[in-house]
Amino acid sequence: MSLPYALMPVCRQQHRHPTTDLPLAGGSLEYYLVGSTTPATVYATATGTALGTSVTLDACGYAPAIYLAPGGYKVILKDTEGVVIWTQDGVEDIASTFLTALGENLVEGSQDEASGYEVLSTDAFVSMASTGGANPCVVYLPAASDHPGPLCIKNVGTIPLAITVHAGDTIDLLDEVYAVPAAATPNFPAIWIMADGISNWWIIASHGL
Repeated sequence: MSLPYALMPVCRQQHRHPTTDLPLAGGSLEYYLVGSTTPATVYATATGTALGTSVTLDACGYAPAIYLAPGGYKVILKDTEGVVIWTQDGVEDIASTFLTALGENLVEGSQDEASGYEVLSTDAFVSMASTGGANPCVVYLPAASDHPGPLCIKNVGTIPLAITVHAGDTIDLLDEVYAVPAAATPNFPAIWIMADGISNWWIIASHGL
Protein backbone atom coordinates (compact mmCIF):
# COMPACT_ATOMS: atom_id res chain seq x y z
CA MET A 1 0.00 0.00 0.00
CA SER A 2 1.43 3.37 -0.99
CA LEU A 3 1.31 6.41 1.25
CA PRO A 4 -0.80 9.43 0.23
CA TYR A 5 0.90 12.51 -1.14
CA ALA A 6 1.37 15.34 1.35
CA LEU A 7 0.23 18.94 0.95
CA MET A 8 3.21 21.21 0.41
CA PRO A 9 3.92 23.39 3.46
CA VAL A 10 4.17 27.16 3.25
CA CYS A 11 7.90 27.58 2.64
CA ARG A 12 8.01 31.35 3.08
CA GLN A 13 5.15 33.42 4.42
CA GLN A 14 4.34 37.00 3.56
CA HIS A 15 2.82 39.14 6.31
CA ARG A 16 0.75 42.25 5.63
CA HIS A 17 -0.47 45.07 7.87
CA PRO A 18 -4.07 44.38 8.96
CA THR A 19 -5.28 47.95 8.37
CA THR A 20 -3.31 49.10 5.30
CA ASP A 21 -2.92 45.66 3.70
CA LEU A 22 0.60 46.70 2.72
CA PRO A 23 3.53 44.33 3.16
CA LEU A 24 4.74 44.44 6.76
CA ALA A 25 8.27 45.54 5.80
CA GLY A 26 10.66 45.44 8.74
CA GLY A 27 8.16 43.74 11.01
CA SER A 28 9.20 40.81 13.15
CA LEU A 29 8.18 37.35 14.25
CA GLU A 30 9.10 36.40 17.81
CA TYR A 31 9.17 32.81 19.05
CA TYR A 32 8.56 31.51 22.57
CA LEU A 33 8.07 28.11 24.15
CA VAL A 34 4.42 27.16 23.89
CA GLY A 35 2.29 28.80 26.56
CA SER A 36 5.15 30.85 27.99
CA THR A 37 7.27 33.97 27.73
CA THR A 38 10.50 31.99 27.38
CA PRO A 39 12.22 32.73 24.04
CA ALA A 40 12.64 29.68 21.82
CA THR A 41 15.05 29.19 18.95
CA VAL A 42 13.94 28.54 15.39
CA TYR A 43 16.29 27.31 12.67
CA ALA A 44 17.44 28.25 9.19
CA THR A 45 18.11 24.68 8.04
CA ALA A 46 16.85 21.18 8.64
CA THR A 47 20.25 20.30 10.14
CA GLY A 48 19.85 22.77 13.00
CA THR A 49 21.53 26.01 11.96
CA ALA A 50 20.15 28.44 14.55
CA LEU A 51 18.23 31.43 13.25
CA GLY A 52 17.54 32.95 16.67
CA THR A 53 14.40 33.58 18.68
CA SER A 54 13.05 36.27 16.35
CA VAL A 55 13.27 37.05 12.64
CA THR A 56 12.88 40.32 10.73
CA LEU A 57 10.62 40.50 7.68
CA ASP A 58 12.12 41.75 4.42
CA ALA A 59 10.96 44.76 2.37
CA CYS A 60 8.11 42.71 0.91
CA GLY A 61 6.98 41.41 4.30
CA TYR A 62 8.41 37.93 3.79
CA ALA A 63 9.96 35.87 6.55
CA PRO A 64 12.91 33.62 5.70
CA ALA A 65 12.48 29.87 5.55
CA ILE A 66 11.95 28.76 9.16
CA TYR A 67 12.46 25.29 10.61
CA LEU A 68 10.86 24.35 13.93
CA ALA A 69 12.25 22.11 16.65
CA PRO A 70 10.04 19.37 18.14
CA GLY A 71 7.54 20.80 20.61
CA GLY A 72 5.26 23.81 20.41
CA TYR A 73 5.93 27.50 19.95
CA LYS A 74 4.09 30.70 20.71
CA VAL A 75 4.53 33.13 17.80
CA ILE A 76 4.05 36.91 18.02
CA LEU A 77 3.92 39.14 14.95
CA LYS A 78 4.92 42.78 15.50
CA ASP A 79 5.19 45.84 13.26
CA THR A 80 8.30 48.02 12.97
CA GLU A 81 7.27 49.94 16.10
CA GLY A 82 7.03 46.78 18.15
CA VAL A 83 3.22 46.86 18.27
CA VAL A 84 1.73 43.38 18.52
CA ILE A 85 -0.45 42.52 15.53
CA TRP A 86 -1.31 39.00 16.55
CA THR A 87 -0.25 36.16 18.85
CA GLN A 88 -0.63 32.50 17.98
CA ASP A 89 0.08 29.81 20.57
CA GLY A 90 0.56 26.11 19.91
CA VAL A 91 2.40 26.36 16.57
CA GLU A 92 4.33 23.17 15.94
CA ASP A 93 5.58 20.56 13.50
CA ILE A 94 3.16 17.88 14.61
CA ALA A 95 4.98 14.96 12.95
CA SER A 96 8.33 15.94 14.45
CA THR A 97 6.80 16.40 17.89
CA PHE A 98 4.99 13.07 17.65
CA LEU A 99 8.05 11.10 16.53
CA THR A 100 10.23 12.69 19.20
CA ALA A 101 7.68 11.83 21.89
CA LEU A 102 7.38 8.31 20.49
CA GLY A 103 11.14 7.82 20.70
CA GLU A 104 11.22 9.12 24.27
CA ASN A 105 8.33 6.88 25.28
CA LEU A 106 9.94 3.79 23.78
CA VAL A 107 12.99 4.16 26.01
CA GLU A 108 11.17 5.41 29.08
CA GLY A 109 11.89 3.29 32.08
CA SER A 110 14.56 2.08 34.47
CA GLN A 111 18.14 1.74 33.30
CA ASP A 112 21.23 0.05 34.69
CA GLU A 113 19.47 -1.70 37.54
CA ALA A 114 22.06 -3.73 39.44
CA SER A 115 19.85 -6.29 41.18
CA GLY A 116 16.44 -7.93 40.96
CA TYR A 117 13.88 -5.51 39.57
CA GLU A 118 10.09 -5.31 39.54
CA VAL A 119 9.05 -3.84 36.19
CA LEU A 120 6.61 -0.94 36.46
CA SER A 121 3.49 -0.64 34.32
CA THR A 122 4.99 2.62 32.98
CA ASP A 123 8.29 1.04 31.89
CA ALA A 124 8.92 0.60 28.18
CA PHE A 125 12.65 -0.11 28.43
CA VAL A 126 14.64 -1.72 31.24
CA SER A 127 18.37 -2.39 31.20
CA MET A 128 19.85 -4.68 33.82
CA ALA A 129 23.50 -4.23 34.76
CA SER A 130 23.92 -6.87 37.45
CA THR A 131 27.46 -8.18 37.90
CA GLY A 132 27.07 -10.31 40.99
CA GLY A 133 24.75 -11.53 43.69
CA ALA A 134 22.05 -14.06 42.88
CA ASN A 135 22.60 -15.90 39.61
CA PRO A 136 20.52 -15.47 37.58
CA CYS A 137 19.24 -11.97 38.31
CA VAL A 138 15.45 -12.05 38.58
CA VAL A 139 13.29 -9.51 36.75
CA TYR A 140 9.64 -9.56 37.76
CA LEU A 141 7.04 -8.61 35.15
CA PRO A 142 3.88 -6.75 36.16
CA ALA A 143 0.52 -8.35 35.48
CA ALA A 144 -0.07 -8.57 31.73
CA SER A 145 -3.40 -6.86 32.32
CA ASP A 146 -1.61 -3.80 33.75
CA HIS A 147 1.02 -3.10 31.09
CA PRO A 148 -0.29 -1.07 28.12
CA GLY A 149 2.51 -1.33 25.55
CA PRO A 150 5.68 -3.04 24.35
CA LEU A 151 8.49 -3.71 26.81
CA CYS A 152 12.18 -4.22 26.08
CA ILE A 153 14.45 -5.77 28.73
CA LYS A 154 18.15 -5.64 27.90
CA ASN A 155 20.93 -7.42 29.76
CA VAL A 156 24.09 -5.31 29.96
CA GLY A 157 25.37 -7.18 33.00
CA THR A 158 27.62 -10.20 33.36
CA ILE A 159 25.07 -12.70 34.69
CA PRO A 160 21.90 -14.11 33.08
CA LEU A 161 18.44 -12.69 33.69
CA ALA A 162 15.40 -14.70 34.72
CA ILE A 163 12.27 -13.00 33.38
CA THR A 164 9.51 -14.05 35.75
CA VAL A 165 5.80 -13.51 35.13
CA HIS A 166 3.16 -12.33 37.57
CA ALA A 167 1.20 -15.09 39.28
CA GLY A 168 -1.18 -16.70 36.80
CA ASP A 169 0.44 -15.10 33.73
CA THR A 170 2.41 -16.77 30.95
CA ILE A 171 5.05 -15.95 28.32
CA ASP A 172 4.06 -17.28 24.89
CA LEU A 173 1.38 -19.23 26.75
CA LEU A 174 4.01 -21.06 28.85
CA ASP A 175 4.17 -20.80 32.62
CA GLU A 176 7.96 -20.70 32.65
CA VAL A 177 10.83 -18.39 33.53
CA TYR A 178 12.40 -16.90 30.41
CA ALA A 179 16.21 -16.66 30.43
CA VAL A 180 18.14 -13.79 28.89
CA PRO A 181 21.84 -14.74 28.79
CA ALA A 182 24.72 -12.50 29.72
CA ALA A 183 26.97 -11.23 26.94
CA ALA A 184 29.53 -8.58 26.12
CA THR A 185 29.40 -5.39 24.13
CA PRO A 186 28.27 -4.74 21.49
CA ASN A 187 25.95 -7.76 21.39
CA PHE A 188 24.02 -7.34 24.60
CA PRO A 189 21.05 -9.74 24.49
CA ALA A 190 17.53 -8.52 25.02
CA ILE A 191 13.90 -9.56 24.90
CA TRP A 192 11.08 -7.50 23.46
CA ILE A 193 7.62 -8.52 24.62
CA MET A 194 4.05 -7.28 24.45
CA ALA A 195 1.28 -7.97 26.94
CA ASP A 196 -2.09 -9.08 25.58
CA GLY A 197 -3.89 -7.07 28.26
CA ILE A 198 -5.22 -10.22 29.90
CA SER A 199 -2.71 -12.80 31.16
CA ASN A 200 -0.07 -13.50 28.53
CA TRP A 201 3.11 -11.85 27.26
CA TRP A 202 3.95 -12.45 23.60
CA ILE A 203 7.62 -12.50 22.59
CA ILE A 204 8.16 -10.15 19.63
CA ALA A 205 11.95 -10.59 19.42
CA SER A 206 14.71 -11.84 21.67
CA HIS A 207 18.50 -12.15 22.11
CA GLY A 208 20.82 -9.83 20.26
CA LEU A 209 18.03 -7.32 19.61
